[in-house]
This record gives sequence, structure tokens and C-alpha cells, in this order.
Amino acid sequence: MKSLRATATASSLALLVIVGAYLFLIIRLQRAAATSAWITGDWLINYSDGFVRRGAIGEICRRLYLMASIDPVTAIVALKAFCYASLCAALLILVIRRTIGAVELALFISPAALPFEIYDPLGSGRKEIILLAVFASYVLADLLAPDMDRPYWKRWRFWFLLFALPILTLVHEGLFFFFPFFLAYEALQRGVRREEMLMFGVPLSAAAIVFLASAIYRGDSGISAAMCSSLRSMSLDPQLCGGAIAALEHYDVSVDGWDLLRFLMLGGLTFGPLLWYATQVLDSPRHAGTPLAIVLAMGSTLPLYVLSEDWGRWMHIATMLILVIIIACKDASIHLPRKHPVFAVATFVAACVYVIAWQLPHWIHSPLPLLRAAL
Repeated sequence: MKSLRATATASSLALLVIVGAYLFLIIRLQRAAATSAWITGDWLINYSDGFVRRGAIGEICRRLYLMASIDPVTAIVALKAFCYASLCAALLILVIRRTIGAVELALFISPAALPFEIYDPLGSGRKEIILLAVFASYVLADLLAPDMDRPYWKRWRFWFLLFALPILTLVHEGLFFFFPFFLAYEALQRGVRREEMLMFGVPLSAAAIVFLASAIYRGDSGISAAMCSSLRSMSLDPQLCGGAIAALEHYDVSVDGWDLLRFLMLGGLTFGPLLWYATQVLDSPRHAGTPLAIVLAMGSTLPLYVLSEDWGRWMHIATMLILVIIIACKDASIHLPRKHPVFAVATFVAACVYVIAWQLPHWIHSPLPLLRAAL
């Protein structure tokens, strides 16, 4: 028992070091990418020419500039740092509350999890970090807060979701497709009950209205030009207009058979171990439908793979959400088979190979190699 506790403590300390290094590197990366038309430009979409999808954060930054002369890019980098720090803090507290070992550590540092943005910097710092921070904070708060038997409209979770889901949809309409992961967490934590479905259904309906408005007001060349004019008036680099802002009007999706084959392989490497892990550590009767709940939540994101070419990003988001759910709900832990040293060493080596042998590009046409040169 003492050896297992020592292993769990060592794994937690290792994760602390990894998360600290990740936070340091990713914030430096966002500062270096301050003039990127995709990494930063997407955050600067605003309402300077009226309501348009994805414009909430950019409009807040524009207003801060007009009222207090706060540099929008500085504000965005600070917001990103806050989101990353919130995500990392929530992950560490969740891990402290649960025993983890080498297997969990390998999943956290797999190419689809924390290192995803380090391996492929062009996929870093996108708006999904707000979703990840909000989701991890929600799960952590749910574990720490007392579970009081009240009508759903009097629970803090209802009001949290009612506020968070529409706001997240205003930030980026694509995040709407990941909201079923909130429902998957609720189902795994408390079971499928009418009260929980109603509690989730009302915020989701509010978010759906915002999503519909975003689909109607997608933006066009005139709105993009007005945004570029607003950026120039704030003395920002004009090249910020060339990425996400320019793509508001039209975005071509080109997928061929090779792209599909590559990402089917990457999907197996990403989600196969996660689903296996879920079946091993979620072993109470109320978690009997765990794989189905996770697969259904993943299925809700399929439209994104038709509407966009950023397949790696969507897989990364799902990976992080699933990891948070499993760590929060798990009933057991997986340990290396110490009584069989040969098998334990083989398992450890296999985990190391899994972690370092591949990487996940954020874009289906990315030149980033799938297999790492280190091997």
C-alpha cells in the first residue's frame, strides 16, 4: 500500500512539473504569436459593423481600448494566460483529489492532450481554451460544492450553465458542438434523471438560439473590411486581418481519402486508449454506460469535421474534456503489475513509445509529420 501511495505521489509531482513547464511554454508562445492572423486574429473579431459570429471577445477588447486605451492584443494575451492558468490549476486539484499513476500520466502527456499545442504551435491559443477552462472549473466546483436536493432552477449548476453556454457560443459558435460533454459528465456523476436533463436542457436551448443567430450573421467581406478598419484605428498590425477575419465570409473545406485515412489512424491513437482507460477505472454500476456516454458526446462534434479542416483541434478538445470527466468520476486506479516485473517493464516501455512516437496536427493539410523523427 505504501509503495502505491509513493507511486501516486510521484506521478502527481511529475504532473505538477509537466503542467508548470506547459504553462510557461504556452504563455511564451502566445506572446510570440501576438501578430498571427489565426492565433490572435480570431480573438479580434468584433461588432464594429454590427453583430457577427465569434465577435464577443473582440468587442470587449475594442471597448476597453476606446474607454481605457488598453491594447487589445495585450488584453487577449492576458486573457489566454488566465484561461491556461485556470485549466492547469483545476487539473492539478482534480489530480490531487484522485490517485493517479503512470497510465494517467501517459494520457496527460500524450500528443493529443497537453503537448498538442507545443508540438503544433499554429493550433495553439485558440478560443477553445475558454471552454476547457470553464469545463474544468465547473467539474471541480461540482466536486467541491455540497450536493443539495433542490429544484434544478435553484441549483448553482443551472445558473452557471445558463450563463456559460450562451457566452461560449458567442465567443465561438463551434464550441456549441462540445456542450454535450457537460451532459455526459452529469449523466456519469448522477445518472440519467429527468431533473438533470431539464437542468441542462434550458441552458442548451439558450445556447442554441445564440448559435442560430451566429449561423445567420456569419459575416461577409463588408464586415471583415469594417473590422480591419477598426483594428487599424487601434494601431494594430494590419496582417491580423488576413486569417480568421478574412475567413468569416467564406471558408473552403477540401478533404481527400488520404486525409481521412490519416486522421482515422490518429483518431484510433487518440481515443482508443481513452475509452479503454474509462472502462478500467469507471467500474461502479452507475458508470456502466460510460463508453456510450462518451461516444455520444464525441458524436455530437461530427458536424465540425464537415464544416472545418481543423480536425486535430477538435480531437484535442474532446481528449481534454474526456480526461477531465474520467479523472473526476473514476472509481479505481491502474497500476503497473509489480508482481510481474517483465510485464511491468514492457507496459512502461509501451507507454513511453505511445507518448513520444507520434503527433497530432491541428489542420488536416498540415505538413507536420505524424511520426516523430526521434524514433
